[in-house]
Amino acid sequence: MDTRSRIIAGLVAAPLAIGTLAACGAGTTGSDAKAAAAVGSDAKGAFFSAYDKTGDSKRQRVTTKLEASPDTIIKLASSMGSGSGGSTSTPSVSPKIAQLISGSSIVVDMQSTGAALKDETDPTKINTAMSWKTDSDLFNLRTAAQDTFVKLDLAKIADQTGAFSMADVQGALGQAPTWIKDAVNGKWVGFDKGTVEQLAKSSGGAAATTNPTQLTPDQTKQLTAAVKSNLDTNSTFTSEGDTVKVQVKIQPFLTQMFQDGKRIAPKQFTDQMVKDATKSLGEFKAGSVLAFDATIADGRFTAVKGDVMQVLNWFDETKAKDAKSKKELQDLKAKNLHLTLVSQISELDRDVTKPEGARMVTKAELEQLGGMGGSMGKSSSGSGSGSGSASAVPSAPAAG
Repeated sequence: MDTRSRIIAGLVAAPLAIGTLAACGAGTTGSDAKAAAAVGSDAKGAFFSAYDKTGDSKRQRVTTKLEASPDTIIKLASSMGSGSGGSTSTPSVSPKIAQLISGSSIVVDMQSTGAALKDETDPTKINTAMSWKTDSDLFNLRTAAQDTFVKLDLAKIADQTGAFSMADVQGALGQAPTWIKDAVNGKWVGFDKGTVEQLAKSSGGAAATTNPTQLTPDQTKQLTAAVKSNLDTNSTFTSEGDTVKVQVKIQPFLTQMFQDGKRIAPKQFTDQMVKDATKSLGEFKAGSVLAFDATIADGRFTAVKGDVMQVLNWFDETKAKDAKSKKELQDLKAKNLHLTLVSQISELDRDVTKPEGARMVTKAELEQLGGMGGSMGKSSSGSGSGSGSASAVPSAPAAG
């Protein structure tokens, strides 16, 4: 993996992991909560008290978004896509797409029908809903009572990105089943647990119904506890009003995280993954830190935020594999771009339930996809849109 690829991986993975796991749990205060009290002198104690208390409820909403201007997104994409120096004269991301990214948020709702979210280990008792939002929903994925539902509004995405037209999409779908056309035209379609399991058994055996890379709720619970201990060992905490400012010593933290992952979830944290991660950590500067802020109200987290671009400062330029890689890193640093990732945590005021009026897809309808190679294979874009929506029913986000 070259230097730019490692930077991209760091920009995406590390801050998201810290923000998500720090906010893991449920049931925090909403926008109408009481005024936040000062954290006080014991910033570390306040942080870990909130870490524990945030998971006490059975319902939670986490809204994640990037605080960055469209211009910043264009400059970053150009630098990543065009090699040394980058260029904004011909941006690799169009202004409309940059505006979409800047104005987007990902909203994840979780509800436990059993114990508190931090304690529930039975996945059948966790309902989830995920939405990609701008001024309206663009994509929705929901699991409730073990059934999965999906809705994708391609017309809105086409309008907001300008990247394609719905006429092209409709032509590419050809003779696709009605339920696929419904799914990409903003209508709910559902897959009940029994239908999906029956289809998986008939095509690939009982093992096909499980995903070996997906963490179980019990593994998530163990990893969250491990991260808490890891943060305690490898972080410093200071208070500023209702916010705890955290600095994580990134090399020892990530080293321990992969060791914990290998112990708790060996199928997910493979030997090769740990080996590659350890090699990448060797390119970091000694003493590199990940800084993020955790805002606390009524003893619970209400937001976690940090600048994703701080990842650039972790890399030791002297360890770049060649002069080109070194210059790419120097040029990107020189742009002084900021991309703040914010996860807002709030009280969920309703249950996560099955969407009303969803069209349930039958086993026979799913099996139709096996004979659609001719009509769907004529267009690569059509094949990707159609079969991607149906052949692999996506898994819901794991609840912590």
